[in-house]
Amino acid sequence: MLKKKIKPNKKIWAIIIMVVVVFVLLGTLIGNNMQRATLKDIEHHLVQRGDLSLTVIGSGKIKSSNIERLMPTGNLSEVNVRVGDRVKNGDVLGTIINQSNKIVNFFATYDGIISEVPGISHSTYFEISNPNDLQMEIQVTEKDIHKIKENINAIIYIDALDIELEGVVSRVSLMGQDIGDLSVYDVTIKFEKSDHNIYLGMTGSARIAVDTKEDIVKIPLDALIEKNNKRYILNSNWLDNINRPQSDYYVEVKTGISDGNYVEIIEGNIENMEIIILPPSSDDFRMMMRD
Repeated sequence: MLKKKIKPNKKIWAIIIMVVVVFVLLGTLIGNNMQRATLKDIEHHLVQRGDLSLTVIGSGKIKSSNIERLMPTGNLSEVNVRVGDRVKNGDVLGTIINQSNKIVNFFATYDGIISEVPGISHSTYFEISNPNDLQMEIQVTEKDIHKIKENINAIIYIDALDIELEGVVSRVSLMGQDIGDLSVYDVTIKFEKSDHNIYLGMTGSARIAVDTKEDIVKIPLDALIEKNNKRYILNSNWLDNINRPQSDYYVEVKTGISDGNYVEIIEGNIENMEIIILPPSSDDFRMMMRD
């Protein structure tokens, strides 16, 4: 008995072919849309000269850099002020019993803010802080302390007031303190209150420039492309023919210092060149177009 040959259904094959065509067209469309979106997000940057600074950053509390301590010469019988009070020269801080067993007033000899009184934390004196002469003490790690010297400039930022002030490093401690596996060193920065409403005890941060280079060629750090242990930038001319590999438009560079946002270019003739920075989300696109 002969078996009948099963003929392929032309309709089924037609449907299969149509599905394949649709998927191909859809993939092409999605790829083109992704490519257009990526090109739209590309950042253009004109390479120019500028200044670049390496900085050390730390935070701390604002204190007075001008403090006077007054020690009562007798037995203190009464304290008339509290920490945080403002006093003037001649104000009564308290009363004492002198050697003649008489109760006499004890006067302030200095204008300022009371920052300590006898009896608190075993203190035996009144401390008056000048609120106009300020300082901040920050801690710097052993990796950076050798970069900091006295009398170099610093920038103080006070978050609560959103202001920046200029300061100067006045002291660098030569004795470290152990914190975990590292040693940290105290660095004191002096600055003036000026006409800002700064209170003692506020929190701030300090930025100290430890290495500054002026009039150098620099680019955004994100513009660097690393490949085969070399560094490149991408010339914007690539956008005129994106079907060619990106590597055809690479320009090799060598870099110097970086502040975390920009990097110095020490070799590579790219000054006044327009370069492009691909968005971070375009990694797949980068790989597709590079080679």
